[in-house]
Amino acid sequence: MGSYAILVYGYNRNAAGMIQEYLSRVIKEPVRLFSATGQESKRVKQLLSDQVEEVFVDSSPKFVMFLGFSNDEIHNSLDQFHMVQDVDRPIFCGLTQDNMEWTIEELLDHLVKEHQHWSQQ
Repeated sequence: MGSYAILVYGYNRNAAGMIQEYLSRVIKEPVRLFSATGQESKRVKQLLSDQVEEVFVDSSPKFVMFLGFSNDEIHNSLDQFHMVQDVDRPIFCGLTQDNMEWTIEELLDHLVKEHQHWSQQ
């Protein structure tokens, strides 16, 4: 495809790096890593375009946003995520026209509510 990246939240540097390495192996391409941790008031699109200080700290909830991945690449990545040892499974999401305008706090709120809804099904 082209340029691949992930936006992570709630992971320390080591765990985020393990996710990045895993995804690079799955898609056989380099994957750029962005962190949203500590940036709750910023909009998603700001984090992807601005030079911001990246913070990697364990917290909950955790999410991984796929950027530039095809649907097949996302499905392949999800199917084998359990292979990433000692890393808690996050809530996964993709970038949309809507959520790129949201703050990280709004995105977190939406993802948690959506996750709770689907967990009850």
